[in-house]
This record gives sequence, structure tokens and C-alpha cells, in this order.
Amino acid sequence: QYKYTVYEGLTASLNINNTTGVIVEEGRMVVSGDDDNIEEVIAQAAPKQTLSPVHSLNELVQIWATYPAKANFTMKKANKLPLPEKEQEHVAKKLNLLQHFEIGIKAGFEHNNMTNRLVIAPYFERKISNKLSIIVQPALKLSFLKRQNIGDPETTYDIDHSKDKIHYDSTMVLVMPTKDTMWRRDFHFEQTHDSLRNQRYVGGAYTEIEIPLMLKYAVNNRLSVYGGINVLYSRLIRIKTATEYLGSSTLVNNNLFSFTGVPDPTIAQAFQYSGKSQAEYQYPEQPQNMLRLGYMLGVSYEINRRWKLDATLQQSSAPTNYQWGTNVNRSLALPNVRMTIGYRLGK
Repeated sequence: QYKYTVYEGLTASLNINNTTGVIVEEGRMVVSGDDDNIEEVIAQAAPKQTLSPVHSLNELVQIWATYPAKANFTMKKANKLPLPEKEQEHVAKKLNLLQHFEIGIKAGFEHNNMTNRLVIAPYFERKISNKLSIIVQPALKLSFLKRQNIGDPETTYDIDHSKDKIHYDSTMVLVMPTKDTMWRRDFHFEQTHDSLRNQRYVGGAYTEIEIPLMLKYAVNNRLSVYGGINVLYSRLIRIKTATEYLGSSTLVNNNLFSFTGVPDPTIAQAFQYSGKSQAEYQYPEQPQNMLRLGYMLGVSYEINRRWKLDATLQQSSAPTNYQWGTNVNRSLALPNVRMTIGYRLGK
């Protein structure tokens, strides 16, 4: 490793390969690599982009991180001085960090035959060798579950007590053989009720959060494959009820009466309904949120340094939850296919 003085600032971007890296510290260009690599880089000169002179290591570290892997520079060789050992280690650490760390964001959609999802996923990638990387890719998913009816529909009635009508006519009657008199009350009752049809179903929108940890293998400069475990957090599928109004009916009862000293009949005695009232309709017990574990497999293609396309297959476990003969959590356990487009952050 050698140190060269930079004479008019850094006048181009940088070419970095497995053995050569360039950085500027205190107005000097520091080149890691041997003379052969350095001369080869200089020989690959291309149209240059002028930068302002760089006067500190931190400034150049930022500039270095913003340029594509294939770039060029021009420099005037000055005194050839070996780098001190500590400075070599310092430069090597900076170059290693920038070369092996990547941050970006991916967005796209996910699908199985019951659910569609919109996905947004930042990713953090750390290269551990020329071919292998570790990826953490947390994602927020907005899920849209297709409607699926649960069990058969149930018909119920709902009494509208605000429309109840009660009145009576009083008549004096003679009681034989004592010839005493008493009052007879003949009652008129009216009651209106709605007929309803209830259908339980699953469906609608809900959110999920996932955190996969994966190992990535670079097949070549553009194509990579990856896979690993996936931890998901979401609520279990909730059962909803759709209620359909079928119509209203008014019932009349003129057959009840009472006498003096005898309790009057009530409207509840006047009308008896078959079937189930809406108040007695059974709503299912709602499940709680839960953690689930699964796997994720994927392939990634880099369009260029900034953009990439990903296709993944993932599946997670989910406990069965049979309600009225249907496993309402089935959609959570199905395999999902995801397509995303990714963008690498940084200048």
C-alpha cells in the first residue's frame, strides 16, 4: 500500500476491484493495492467527473460510497511512501465497510389464491465474502383477503318495540247465578318485526409485519439467490357477519281478554315466534394476534447499480381454527408468490 499526493483534488470517480481501493486523507490520495493494480486502473481512464478537492478522510469516504463499482481517476504520482501500519488498518477498515454494506428499499405485491398483499420492505445487506451476504428485510404488508362464507346463512327476527300497539275495550257482564257484575276487557295487540338473514364470512383488509433473516449467494454480477427464516406478526383471521334485511311484518292478536281482579295479558303472551331472535344470534369469539414462523426463498436480478427485481416464495405456519366446518386460518398457511422492485439508497 502506498500514499500519493493529490495535486488538484480528486478529478474523477474511483475504480474499485477486489484488490484496489482509493481514498483521500488530509489532501493525499491513499491507494490500497500493488503498483500493477494501480497502473491498470489509471490505464482504464474514461470521461472524468471533477470533484472539489477533498481534505479529510470522512469526506472522501462519503464520496467513495456514492460512485459505481466501475469508475476512473487521474492522479499525479508523488513521493512513494509506505503507509504506517496503523494507517493501513484504518484505511482497510473504511474500504471494507463501504464495499460490504448496502441499504435499500423494495416495494411490490404478493399473492396466493385467497389473499392479495401490497408490500414495502427496507433491506439491509452485509457481505461476508465475495459470494455470500446476510440480508435482513423487514416488511409491512397490507393484506386483502377475498370473501369466503362460513357455514350456512341463518334467518332471525328483530322486534321493533317502538311500534307495539296495545288497547282494549271494556264491557260490563252479568255473572250468573249470583247476578253480580264485573268488567271484561278485550285486548287488541299489534307488533312489528323485521326478518333478517345473517351470513358469517371472512374477508377484508388487515396488516402484517414480517422480519426475515436470509443468506444470499451471488451467482454472478447480476443474479443472486437467497433464502432463510421469516418471523411474521399479525392477527388471526376474524369472522364477520353480513346481515341482509328481508322485510317487515305486523302481527295482530284480538283473542286475549281479562276480567276484574285477573291480571291483564301482556304483548309477550300475545305473540310467539319460531326461530331465533337477532339478540340471540351467535357471534363467534374473536382470535388474538399471534407470531408465526415460516421460510422465504428468492431470486434477485440487478438491472443496474441502483435498481433490482426480486421474486420470492414464502410460506408460514398458522394454527387451524375451525368455525362452522371451515378452517378460517387457511389463507395464512398458503404459499405466497411475491414480486418486488428494489432501489439501492445512497448517492
